[in-house]
Amino acid sequence: MISLQYDQSQWDRTLFIKYFDSMGVTILLVYADDIIVVDNNEFEIQSLEKIKRFLWIEVAHSKKGIFISQ
Repeated sequence: MISLQYDQSQWDRTLFIKYFDSMGVTILLVYADDIIVVDNNEFEIQSLEKIKRFLWIEVAHSKKGIFISQ
């Protein structure tokens, strides 16, 4: 990730952030063979499924938004 110009968080070594000139940001959270991508720009990405769990966090999707809980 560092070779792709992502900054590694000093607090969480699995968190990578890349800022773009056009006020954009991409955030990657990597754990073993799982990855969460958060981006404030629109781009097409293939997703195998909606996230349901990541580590000990449960993720619920609804028309009102995304809700997380432990």
